[in-house]
Amino acid sequence: MIKIMNKMLVKPLVSVIIPTYNRANIIGNTLDSVVKQSYQKIEIIIVDDGSTDNTEEVIKAIGDSRIHYIKHQINYGGATARNTGIKAAKGEYIAFLDSDDIWLTNKIEIQLDAIQRHSYPEKVVSYTQVLLYDGKSYQEVSLCPKHPTIGKGEIEALADYLFCNNGFMQTSTLMMHISLARSTLFSSRLKIYQDWDFCLRLEVQEAIFVFIEQPLTIYNGEPRSDRISSLINYDLGFQWIKEYRSLISESTVRKFIYDYVIIYNNQLYYSRDISVFKNIKVKNIKVKKIIEIINTEIILLKALHKRLISFKDFIILTSMVSKHYLNTLKCCKQNFKRH
Repeated sequence: MIKIMNKMLVKPLVSVIIPTYNRANIIGNTLDSVVKQSYQKIEIIIVDDGSTDNTEEVIKAIGDSRIHYIKHQINYGGATARNTGIKAAKGEYIAFLDSDDIWLTNKIEIQLDAIQRHSYPEKVVSYTQVLLYDGKSYQEVSLCPKHPTIGKGEIEALADYLFCNNGFMQTSTLMMHISLARSTLFSSRLKIYQDWDFCLRLEVQEAIFVFIEQPLTIYNGEPRSDRISSLINYDLGFQWIKEYRSLISESTVRKFIYDYVIIYNNQLYYSRDISVFKNIKVKNIKVKKIIEIINTEIILLKALHKRLISFKDFIILTSMVSKHYLNTLKCCKQNFKRH
């Protein structure tokens, strides 16, 4: 107890790492939320990942001596940019922030307090709720939905929490000891799933995930074409989850493939002009759903052929997808009858 109290009396330096790319128009608000933190012993490491706009000008105009600006000459991607920040950090603790998100004023103070109160602060990964802001649905940010509603259970596998139990760990909420961040680092070879991959490898490092049930970060979910999450690529999902098969249960692997590879990518695909419906006027909802089922089964067959999934996976996932579209069709019919 005395050891914990002594730790809390010491004010460690916290390194805030912000990767950015061509966000000169919004990074000012992000930085303002960091500069105005109630906990002031911080350094702000901004890693400009090869921006071609006036990002550097905007950052330097802020004039805060705690800001350290690093610029990549080419665009390497968010993972490499974060790793550059981790390697350059001088603080005892690291907090990540995306350049379009915003922190509430007491974010660092509350998380640091929770970490230092823990018996093993060097192993703690602190994460918080976020306010999901999409830029249009809510006039006031305070009215935005909070997510997640529950934290990871003490003995619950992280993959189960994230992919089966409605869990959520957003990068801009993460705070941890620098030794943990440096021993894990982000995978620079990944185009997507970088945050989940980082968290799963933190679990392998025996990290202790501590949830703060307060929305201390405003997550900017405005739809933009430059978002990595808007990338449509089924194979990347199949390939990534295959690497974790030895660590994740079969049912969780299939739940990930179903929700985040098939359904998510399908929603992106069929909502855009590139879809098969671009030049075909399909008014009959039933025909549309049948076409979507056939295309999805072709995607699963290709994954089976490439040995990205097993035959058992193929049978179960095909059944799950068919049920999903049949249920969707039933809902559409019921809504049509009401009107």
